[in-house]
Amino acid sequence: MADWNVGSLFDYPRSYRLERMMALFAREFARNKVEIAALSEPRFFEQGKLEEVGAKYTFFWTVRPKAERSDAGVSFAIRNNIFGLLPCLPHSINNRLMSLRLPFR
Repeated sequence: MADWNVGSLFDYPRSYRLERMMALFAREFARNKVEIAALSEPRFFEQGKLEEVGAKYTFFWTVRPKAERSDAGVSFAIRNNIFGLLPCLPHSINNRLMSLRLPFR
């Protein structure tokens, strides 16, 4: 498991779309052999899920409403090969917390 502060990665021009940013994250995670990453400071405006098929990761995120600051929130990136082993999907507790249950073996 890893933790990334991704705020600096969002300093790219606004022309970078969400899918492009997720592809950059997934490539970096694959290079470092990360299975689950907790991302801090994602700058998204709504709760969502995105599967990055080529890089084998699924991203889940939740953030504050658009009217509030957009630089706070949380996100998980989960490698698809362990995604099916999770007892339940990550879910939002509130706009600053997400829950991820991992099985013990």
